[in-house]
Amino acid sequence: QLFEAIEVAPYDKSLLRDVISNDVSGDWGLDETVEDSDLISCLTIRGTEFDNRFNLNLDNNRTKFRKYSKVAYDKIALEEKDILVEKSGGSEDQPVGRVAFIEKDMFDNYSLAFSNFIHCIRIDNKKAVPEYVFEYLRLMHNIKVTEVMQTQTNGIRNLIMQEYFTQTILLPELKK
Repeated sequence: QLFEAIEVAPYDKSLLRDVISNDVSGDWGLDETVEDSDLISCLTIRGTEFDNRFNLNLDNNRTKFRKYSKVAYDKIALEEKDILVEKSGGSEDQPVGRVAFIEKDMFDNYSLAFSNFIHCIRIDNKKAVPEYVFEYLRLMHNIKVTEVMQTQTNGIRNLIMQEYFTQTILLPELKK
């Protein structure tokens, strides 16, 4: 019924993939103890940093630093207003699909990367407002719409990214 309501809503609509300018899957990197001056050390965002209030807690004692080659880091370099999507992990009572919004102050203390269980999407701000898309995706997860876009094997849930990217989003006028 919710999908039907979205389709008949009197607003402009788009597939999520059509408002994305770039998307990339994360990288687990190398252990922090690897000695190589050419590697970049980064705080690596994992599902455990998603605070279940739909953003990140980067100041907890479980954070992990990993190392990346310049080529790998450049591929996954985060920017302000990027949206991170938890695509793997979860548990019986914790579906995947949680989202987090990258804010400017997150870069104040560390270089940031994100693990292979996370996917980053960058919104084309000529098509949609990134903050709005984040709030929309957060709502879809919160009301459990993303649960139908998941598979589960061996206790690990996986978001079916093709389905996630083809979900319809309602788009108010950009100026609104």
